[in-house]
Amino acid sequence: MANNPSEPAVGAACSAPWATNLRFNIPVGAATEEALIGRPILVQAYSNLSRQWFRLGNWGGISYPDNAIRGYIDNASDRGGQVVLSGWGCARGVAQSIWVHVYAGGPAGSGQFRDRGTGE
Repeated sequence: MANNPSEPAVGAACSAPWATNLRFNIPVGAATEEALIGRPILVQAYSNLSRQWFRLGNWGGISYPDNAIRGYIDNASDRGGQVVLSGWGCARGVAQSIWVHVYAGGPAGSGQFRDRGTGE
């Protein structure tokens, strides 16, 4: 539902300059998002007056972003009897830390889980 706070310019574009709650936010689940990378986004809105669906402007002009995980293992060193792994990890286009898991002998599912931390 488009009922989040909006700025006056949005109300003016809707010929209702007094309207203040015309924005929407629709979270897309990670599994869905990964399957749709690069595909165009189409958003439709339903009119309660005409009982019809309408495409919102600029449909197809925006694509699902590629927030794929990227990273690199820089080093594995022995620091006083403890192995310390260092490197970096991120989700492309997202400015927040991500969790990293360490497996021995192979990837998740076949390797042995050893530890986890954040990619800061």
